Amino acid sequence: MMEDRDYLRKRHRGPSVEGPSAVVILVMINVAALVLRLLFTSNPTPPAGGISVAALQLGEWWTVITHLFTHADWVHLGFNMVGLLLAGRRVLADAGLRHFIYIYLISGWIAAAATLLLHPGATMYGASGCVCGVFGAYAALHPERSVTSRLGVWLPRLRARNLFYALLGTTIMLEVFATLTESSLNLPMIHGVGHSAHAAGLLAGWLYARHLSPSLTNLYHREEFFPQGLRRRHREAESFVSSGSVVQRRVKDSLPEPLCNDSAPVPMTNEEFLRQSVDPVLDKLYATGMSSLTEAERCILREAATRFSGKSPE
Repeated sequence: MMEDRDYLRKRHRGPSVEGPSAVVILVMINVAALVLRLLFTSNPTPPAGGISVAALQLGEWWTVITHLFTHADWVHLGFNMVGLLLAGRRVLADAGLRHFIYIYLISGWIAAAATLLLHPGATMYGASGCVCGVFGAYAALHPERSVTSRLGVWLPRLRARNLFYALLGTTIMLEVFATLTESSLNLPMIHGVGHSAHAAGLLAGWLYARHLSPSLTNLYHREEFFPQGLRRRHREAESFVSSGSVVQRRVKDSLPEPLCNDSAPVPMTNEEFLRQSVDPVLDKLYATGMSSLTEAERCILREAATRFSGKSPE
């Protein structure tokens, strides 16, 4: 039980961030990328490193990464980095490094895909989609937090949720307007901006964080989300099947002897029994503790300890 309590304390403590902040590192990478481009290229428009359908057809696969860190000028870079600093630190602290990086990259890639799908001849570059995704995640994690509280008491309170909806609606309307007037008007501030990328990034980050957790209370229980967690889960299952010592120790040390159902059990292989019966009980045990288990769930653990320990039932 001591091991279980230590494990639960680690899970409820939430993600911890050690060393340099990932937000600061991303800002430094973006600044360095612009400095190097200005030093060693002639500053073409669009800048080298952008992603486009033509570039991908030519085999320039590296643009899938480089376009996320390519900016036209210091103004373009400045707006994106300020937005990243404002929203990124809170998302990083709440979601942890792994999910923060997922949010940043996935939002940027979805933003680029949306832009190239709607505008096949365009060249996409900049971290706008990534930053919009980080803000979308912030709005999903803290929908009721005021984003204007530090700007002055005289300003009306604007919740993150409402600002997210306003930005999403505005970017979609601007994209529609720019598409309809592309051949008749020439407005650089309208037609020269990737509104579809902003909308797609916002929505991607918001959906990711909504799936990750609807509230911070449950956020730290979603360690199984995405590749690292899935691989760890598979390793734990293999270790469990091979020895059964973890469940056996927990059962012997902490479980009372419940009265189990005497009805004939449904025949299942060890793998089916582990996946269908034991895994849900272990998930509940890790999330809410031993006291939350029902008598039937305790019986499942006792049966698992007996089945995988190599001993016959007494």
